[in-house]
Amino acid sequence: MVYAKKKRHVKRNLVSKKASSDSKPGVLHSIRRMWEKQLDSFFGSVLTVLIAAVLVIVLVVIVKELYQLFILHLFAGSTVGVIDSVLTIFLEMKLFQVLLHYLRDHRIEVEVIAEVGIIAIVKEVMFNLTTFSAMHLFGISALLIALGALFFIEKRYGCDQH
Repeated sequence: MVYAKKKRHVKRNLVSKKASSDSKPGVLHSIRRMWEKQLDSFFGSVLTVLIAAVLVIVLVVIVKELYQLFILHLFAGSTVGVIDSVLTIFLEMKLFQVLLHYLRDHRIEVEVIAEVGIIAIVKEVMFNLTTFSAMHLFGISALLIALGALFFIEKRYGCDQH
């Protein structure tokens, strides 16, 4: 009987010590929080540098595509080439917009991503329709329906109603 009382008393003391240690953070907890903040800051900086590098690359590609549009396609009178270049420039500008928005707000707009996906798929089908089999076209159709539904849902029910 005495042993059972002593065991309960020890158990009660352990529970109260555990509760008191959880309520105030220790040195290890503070070091861990500081380390996590430093890692978040470091990886945030690395991500910002990578996105800035991708932005520069996208700008270079846009300038190259504009050069091809004006020098190669417009002066040569290639209508298909002009349409292809204009759509490519539009897609690259949308990508640039998404990256800038991410750098500024640290968010990605699903609506713009769905829009870019739809335009890229339609552009690819327009210029390479004869190379696709019937099953590929059914798959592309399903993908377009899914992207269209995503675009509609985000436009209609998205958290950023303008």
